[in-house]
Amino acid sequence: MDGMNQYGLGEYIYPFTVGQNAHEGEAALVKLMSMKIERPTALICYNDLIALGAMKMLREMGMSVPGDIAVLGCDNLFFGPYLEPGLTSVDLRAEEIANYAMNLLTQAQEKPLEAFGRMFESQLIIRRSCGFGL
Repeated sequence: MDGMNQYGLGEYIYPFTVGQNAHEGEAALVKLMSMKIERPTALICYNDLIALGAMKMLREMGMSVPGDIAVLGCDNLFFGPYLEPGLTSVDLRAEEIANYAMNLLTQAQEKPLEAFGRMFESQLIIRRSCGFGL
């Protein structure tokens, strides 16, 4: 949202408080489409399951992805490449983060850890749901 505001696109942010599953993605899409706003051209979803539900509901509403609305998820879960169209997603490197956390826990058993911060690099995985890709 900060990035959209930085580029003057803040008026196009419609955040919803939803759960984390496909059913909640369907419900959020219905809520968004019932608002009296210009139909969005893209959805950036909290996670891939929300995106999965949104894509299902878009099909049920007679819209196409990415023809009518581009969809992006966040997690890069295993099913993304198998959807039609394949789901564009941000790979947050969850396995790398989990391994790092486990190593920290192991170290903490031997000696107390000091406070720290660590950034992990994410990667955009482009597939056809955003209008680009293979």
